[in-house]
Amino acid sequence: MTASALDLSSAADAIASSTDGNLLAVLKEDHLALIHLRDFVEVNRVEGGFDNCWFTPDGMGWLTGRVSRKVAFIEVREPKNWSVVGRVEFEDPFNESGLMLFRHPKDGHVAVWVAAGQDGQCLYWVRFAGSALTVERFPALQDTTPPGFDCAGNRFLVVSGGDLCLYGYPAGPELGRMAWPYDDDPAAEMVSFAGDNHA
Repeated sequence: MTASALDLSSAADAIASSTDGNLLAVLKEDHLALIHLRDFVEVNRVEGGFDNCWFTPDGMGWLTGRVSRKVAFIEVREPKNWSVVGRVEFEDPFNESGLMLFRHPKDGHVAVWVAAGQDGQCLYWVRFAGSALTVERFPALQDTTPPGFDCAGNRFLVVSGGDLCLYGYPAGPELGRMAWPYDDDPAAEMVSFAGDNHA
């Protein structure tokens, strides 16, 4: 194995690697560059401002961005030419929040963590089927970490209000809650399953 350096010529806002390891998506202020990792050649460029990027196992590219301070969008782009095959807009309840994409075990499902620091955080579920892209806010949480899903994608964990919480996906209910027992060592900002019955 040989390590090689990739010169991006300027700082990247975000990067993502395709699941097959062939492409690197590099987000900069005014465009997205797709770089072939075998030879570091830029193979495609998408103009526009984006906040985050993600690849699903089928090679689709998922992008987040802003329409305005209060409205964000998610796009799904096909892997061959990176043309848009789905787009949906949704409300940012905190205005100009950070938008991060997280894997869900089910194909065509992605979680969006909308985070505005001390102003709050919330979760949206996004589903893509054919050309239909839908988004739904999970209503129970205003202060939350990103979700950690079980292997089947039917339950998820978060830390909210200092408690470790277990919910059913996608609409609940709350299945369990544990108060964090260590006042001097707060709960982590990421949580995950360790098998099906432990976190």
